[in-house]
Amino acid sequence: MKISELSKETNVSVRMIRYYEEKKVLFPTRTSSGYRQFTQRDIDLILKIKIFKEIGFTIDDIRPVLQCQFEHSGKIQICDKLKEKLVSKIEQINQKIDNLMQAKLSLTQYISAE
Repeated sequence: MKISELSKETNVSVRMIRYYEEKKVLFPTRTSSGYRQFTQRDIDLILKIKIFKEIGFTIDDIRPVLQCQFEHSGKIQICDKLKEKLVSKIEQINQKIDNLMQAKLSLTQYISAE
């Protein structure tokens, strides 16, 4: 599939897809005339990237995540160093959730005090 088709399939701009390639997280093949050629694997990869970006990862954070995955017994596995990083990210997210819950409680109490 062409880059424009990939863009439509993933709802990611052509410019961003080129950026992913530039940052070495996406590796399309090329036709003999030099056009990028994408597959279902690239769609899946971009969808993973979108998920990581939504939870606050930068593209530089995402690259090692993608490089540290491997398949074992039909399941995706990740290396121990990456697991540590992801656990740390989960702790950060939990802290943000706690802070937001406290802010919500404060606002609710403030409104109720009227």
